[in-house]
Amino acid sequence: NQPSIVLHRWQASGDKADFQRFTTRGNGGAVTAALRLPSSDAIYTDASYLRMKNVSLAYDLPLGSGPARCQLYLRGQNLWSFTGFAGPDPETQNINRLPPLRTIVAGLQIDL
Repeated sequence: NQPSIVLHRWQASGDKADFQRFTTRGNGGAVTAALRLPSSDAIYTDASYLRMKNVSLAYDLPLGSGPARCQLYLRGQNLWSFTGFAGPDPETQNINRLPPLRTIVAGLQIDL
């Protein structure tokens, strides 16, 4: 599994691409380039983001007189992220960690 950005890699002679050609050799030019990477500007990127992290909606249904209560609710986490970051998650910036999962919960709570 690779991020979709690696589809824009060098594949043929003369290609202009952001990523080098894939290789199975451990002692090729890829190793030399990887060793030079921290001293270049290739490791800097814009990781700004805007995320809708938690949303909760609830509605109390009228039940008439008495202490009984009925509530409909809808809760969501990590519903939306807006970013230009090319990796999986701009918050952690770690390709070995899953981004936060989107969770949506709906329910009915009845108190008698």
